[in-house]
Amino acid sequence: MSEKRIAFIASVKEREEQLKIVINALYDQVDLIHLVLNWYQEIPEWVRQKSKIFAHLNSENKNAHDSVWQYIDAENLATQINGEQKYYFVCDDDLFYPLNYIDKLISGINFYNKQRIITVHGSTISQPVIDYLDSRTTYGFSDALDRDIFVDAAGCGTIGFHSSAGIKPTLQHFPIPYCRDLFFSILCAKNYVKIVSIQRPAAWILPLVTPGDTVWDITRRNDNLRQLKNRILKEQLLPLLFLDRTSSQYCLITDYDFDSKLVDCTLQTLKKVSDCNKVIFSNSKTFKDYYNYYLMEYVTPEEFAIGRMGSKILTQYRFIKGLPNGSQVISADADLYFLKDPFEAFKEQDFDIAVTTRPEEYQYPINGGVVMFRVNDRVRNFLDFVIAQMYERTSGLVTAFQNKFDHYGNDWYIDQDIWCVVWLYKDSIAKQYDIKIVDAGPRYNYCPHADGIHTESGKRKLLDAYQRKSVSVLHLKSNLKELVLDGELK
Repeated sequence: MSEKRIAFIASVKEREEQLKIVINALYDQVDLIHLVLNWYQEIPEWVRQKSKIFAHLNSENKNAHDSVWQYIDAENLATQINGEQKYYFVCDDDLFYPLNYIDKLISGINFYNKQRIITVHGSTISQPVIDYLDSRTTYGFSDALDRDIFVDAAGCGTIGFHSSAGIKPTLQHFPIPYCRDLFFSILCAKNYVKIVSIQRPAAWILPLVTPGDTVWDITRRNDNLRQLKNRILKEQLLPLLFLDRTSSQYCLITDYDFDSKLVDCTLQTLKKVSDCNKVIFSNSKTFKDYYNYYLMEYVTPEEFAIGRMGSKILTQYRFIKGLPNGSQVISADADLYFLKDPFEAFKEQDFDIAVTTRPEEYQYPINGGVVMFRVNDRVRNFLDFVIAQMYERTSGLVTAFQNKFDHYGNDWYIDQDIWCVVWLYKDSIAKQYDIKIVDAGPRYNYCPHADGIHTESGKRKLLDAYQRKSVSVLHLKSNLKELVLDGELK
């Protein structure tokens, strides 16, 4: 059975003349074109006359250029029914494609046994990653490339792949506008599907002069969009590219100006007891020496503006959303001392989320310095609710808990407030979101009272646990950090 060649294009009304050029170049190379007409009120007559085009009006520009993924999804569903295999090509409305474009991409797809993504615009990411636009090498669509190379990210306007490749993109994989290259590359990395930028001569594809800004122009000019792409890149794509994918265990450490000795202690003691993937997000640039050992990324001032603990929750959210199902994640503060492997908690109990209650009665029942997640779609769904509370307190439970302690905003306390609410109302939350919430216990986050008159007794309790190794994780919160700073904990 012949395998159909299907192109997918989203175009805006002001680029109609450019779209005609694109269609004319591709029309005889494919069997079908799904064309999304953004901002159009009606289908132009010249489009109606072309029998290979399935035109889809999108007069409100809903989902913009990401709208093409729903038609790839529809083609995949049809493939499941009739068993027909297909070649897919996502194209832009502002590029001049050569007349051998589709044949060239199919040749590349077949060369790699139909299991690779082929692109003519790809990038490799290099560490340290400071900025989305600057921390990569791009092999542009107009650049010559003397050989095929594997890349980390693909420009979606020049991609081709087979329906049997290991990805099934849907509209749900692209939740944020103007980020489709990133989310597509994340989808590929998550499913272990490699991206190949193919050999081609210079100027094989050329840009068309178009009205309005490109996504690249918008990203360079819009600081908020640029910082958003930074977060998506650092929290979702980089772990998939640079960490050990043979391990499903991840320790996500967030640091907000703790003493460097505490950060050293956290990382070095964890390394002794666990070979898990270690990721640290810090608002300090003083830890660059760790790059050979850990995936470290910076929290930018723009990211920090949401509030320190709000930024921490946002990091948890995006990091977990980017990992494959079955991954085990421990979100940890950067003032811990690891005595035993904390991932033993995942063997001891079956859970989706585990919090850590305190070793002594306290006004806050749990401490947010250690929270554990077993990644699955139910957890992701619940975290959608959690992150929404950063922007609007729709939950009266969270608001009531914050009001009780005069806590406001997203700076300090919000992370602990939310996890306290989760624990206090775990039964109703578990029923609503179909998740299992358990207490991993204070031995995975041992933090006795250490403020004021409790300082000395807190230190004695922590030292006793250290010497007897009766717990897995010591939390050097508040004045307990002096045990490391003064050298009593080695």
